[in-house]
Amino acid sequence: MLAQYNIVAVDKSIATMKRHSAEAEKAFRAGMLPKSDKLSTEVRLAELREQKMMLEDGAKNAVDALSVLLDLEEGVRVEPTGALAVDAEIPSFADVAVEGDRSDLRAMETYRELAEKQGDMARAGRIPRLNAFARADNHTADFDTDGSSWMVGMSLEWKIFDGMAISGKVQEAKAREREARYSYDAAKSNSVAEVARALRSMRTAKERVGVAGQALEEAKVSLDYIGGQYRTGKAMTFELLMREGAYTYAMMRLNQAKFDYCVAKSELTYYGAK
Repeated sequence: MLAQYNIVAVDKSIATMKRHSAEAEKAFRAGMLPKSDKLSTEVRLAELREQKMMLEDGAKNAVDALSVLLDLEEGVRVEPTGALAVDAEIPSFADVAVEGDRSDLRAMETYRELAEKQGDMARAGRIPRLNAFARADNHTADFDTDGSSWMVGMSLEWKIFDGMAISGKVQEAKAREREARYSYDAAKSNSVAEVARALRSMRTAKERVGVAGQALEEAKVSLDYIGGQYRTGKAMTFELLMREGAYTYAMMRLNQAKFDYCVAKSELTYYGAK
């Protein structure tokens, strides 16, 4: 999406430079402009066209990468939707509390609970095992009590010494429990830090959008003014090229600031998922 926005920006600059290049050609033929100035406009136009080709390649590479990532069939087109929009208001940190209901945090919580149960099973190996049983036999066809017998019994099994096998399993289970608990706590703490970082990035990017938007307006006014001066022969070619370069750069700065805002917003949505 960023590449497509920048392609639009470069197309505007190409259209502007085409007009100025045509004017430079007329001035050169009329003997009002040296050949070096005429060639300068053509060089700048070639630079813009090259920049557009590189942006188009970047967009195609992004599509190819998405196709592989999403395992899409050959021939399926990938087109970005939406826009690089900036919200009017940015949520506060209190509004984006990390609840731990994110899919990866839920998976880590499940692993932690599993490790605890495995630890309980390992510790249960030290407990004596008591088994009770009962048995009744009948030795006659009419099921009378004279031909029957019964038995009730209990057995106790307790491993007093097993070569420290159970102790080793218990220690191993404890280590897995601690690792799972620390990993979960670290991931949750990291999510809190990432939420704060994403909010800061959003605020900074939004301020950059304002600054870049103002710079773009000023660059446009400056380019229009110098363009008018250039057509009447009152401005030099290098002045025109300098203003056009500043205008193109301002458009891309604005696009980049909007892109950074949208990325930070996506990270906030992920880390603050409920």
